[in-house]
Amino acid sequence: MSGIPQGSILVPLLFLICINDLPELCNEKDPSCDIFLYADDSKIYKSIRTEDDQQNVQSVIDLVKKWSDEWLLKLNIEKCKSISCYLKTIETHYHIKEKTSYSLSKK
Repeated sequence: MSGIPQGSILVPLLFLICINDLPELCNEKDPSCDIFLYADDSKIYKSIRTEDDQQNVQSVIDLVKKWSDEWLLKLNIEKCKSISCYLKTIETHYHIKEKTSYSLSKK
């Protein structure tokens, strides 16, 4: 269907080429939202101060999901987590939509 054989010398290079546009897409959606890439991991980071900030992070998550579907790169939803570090309690909840809706569990 798609892809190249695992273990090939080209795999890391082709993967980097494939995900190279992801940070730019996220930045276009919300310039204050950062995405960090390392190997096959990605982290979305943003300071949440208002409900609008939460909605912006959710829209970036939705964009990443749409992007992964278009490029046939399946997200491992079981490994997706949400971490909140705060001085003042702000209730946050994010989700990734599949055929059924999944919530991101908190650590």
